[in-house]
Amino acid sequence: MSVLRILLALGALVGAPQAGLAQETRDLGLPPAQTPNLPPAQNPNLPPPTGQRYLPGASGPFADPDRPVSLRSSRPNAGADGYRGDVFASRSGVRVDRIDDLAQIAPFLRGCWSPPAGFRQRSRIDMTVRFSLTRNGDFVGAPRLVYANARASKAQRRALLDSVNAAVRACAPLPLSNSFGAAIAGRPLSIRFVVDGGR
Repeated sequence: MSVLRILLALGALVGAPQAGLAQETRDLGLPPAQTPNLPPAQNPNLPPPTGQRYLPGASGPFADPDRPVSLRSSRPNAGADGYRGDVFASRSGVRVDRIDDLAQIAPFLRGCWSPPAGFRQRSRIDMTVRFSLTRNGDFVGAPRLVYANARASKAQRRALLDSVNAAVRACAPLPLSNSFGAAIAGRPLSIRFVVDGGR
C-alpha cells in the first residue's frame, strides 16, 4: 500500500508542471487577431482624427514621394462644399462680358442685386444662399436659403431673400465661358449677401 502511495505521489509531482502549463495556456486564451495587409483599394488611409484637412495619397505607405504636399487651398474661399463668395450692398458690382473664374461670380451678381430698402443704417444683416449653375450659366432651381443672422427679423429675411431671387432672375443666364461652364456645372456655390448699413 505504501508503494502505491509513493508511485501516486511521484506521478503527481511529475504531472504537476504540465498541468500548470496547460492551465496557463487556457488562461491566456487565443492570441489577439492581427490586422491583415490589404491592398490600398480595400484599406484606404483614414482621415486624421484632429479635423485637419484630409489629402488622399499625400502621406502614408502608398504616397507619391515626388508629389509636393500643400495644406493650403489654391483658393481661400473654395472648400469641400463648393465656392463661397460675398456680395456687399456697400460695394458696386462689376459687369463683364465673360466669366472665366469663380471670383468673378459674386461681383457679377452684385451688379444685378438691388438691396431692399428700409433697413436701419447701422444694421448688418446677411444671408447665405446656395445654388448650382448649368454649363450655359442658368440656375438649377431657385437659390436655397442656408443661413440668416439672428439680427434679421422675419420680414427682413423675406425682403432680403426676395431681392436675392430677383437678382438671380435678372442675372440669368450668367455669361460663363465654355470651359469654365463645363468645369462649374452642378457644383454647389454659396454666396453671402450682406446689407452692411452703407459701410
